[in-house]
Amino acid sequence: MFDIHRHLPIQHEVSLPQDWQIWFATSSPSEWETLATLPHNPLWKHGYGLSSQWLSTNSASLPELDNYIEKLTELLQADPLGYLGEFGIDDRYIENFPLTKQISLAKHLLHIASEFGRPAVMHHVGTTTTLFALLDAVPITKPIIIHGFLGSVETGRQLHQRGCYISLGPRVWIQKTRIKKRLHEFDIPFCLETDFPFVPGKIAGPADYEIILKNHYKQIAQMLKIEVEILEERIDGLTSILTYW
Repeated sequence: MFDIHRHLPIQHEVSLPQDWQIWFATSSPSEWETLATLPHNPLWKHGYGLSSQWLSTNSASLPELDNYIEKLTELLQADPLGYLGEFGIDDRYIENFPLTKQISLAKHLLHIASEFGRPAVMHHVGTTTTLFALLDAVPITKPIIIHGFLGSVETGRQLHQRGCYISLGPRVWIQKTRIKKRLHEFDIPFCLETDFPFVPGKIAGPADYEIILKNHYKQIAQMLKIEVEILEERIDGLTSILTYW
């Protein structure tokens, strides 16, 4: 199985399946060093990220932003399993981290991803106009994944035309979403993610990860009216595009 977006292991989390493709995202500098403590597994990728939420909550750290970017770049360059993620744009945090600064940071990180030939996993809450303008302003040499996608079929297609892949989390079927009724209309490839341990309506425990991802595949397969094995084959087919750099 392939989980393109989850967070670092939680306390007492049980052993993870060694044959799963898992991308571990971070959101702050304090998490980057933890990536080095993960068991070595070439199927497990290491995300180096700076989220708008963290920077907004820790606005006193904004003067250190250039130093954070420099450190992130050094760690990414030294880690053959590293990618950029997560980072992005979030309108909910513009009071302490203005949108112009969010866009500037996202552009900078996308340029770093392009320079080192690494994928990027982006978070986006806001207008598609802002997102499209950002993507159109930077070179895209490796895939960009828009995680937690809840937009329309049409937006998904426009993102795919720009070299992006959308990733669907459990929120698609746990909550009432517009994408749920139209999932069968998607004619573009998409990824699946857990965003573990942040699962809507659930306090995730140390033994829940496997259950959540397997159930996510099951729910999406049912929505598409296909067998889980067929969905797994489709998702696994993306690994050759997304996971080798």
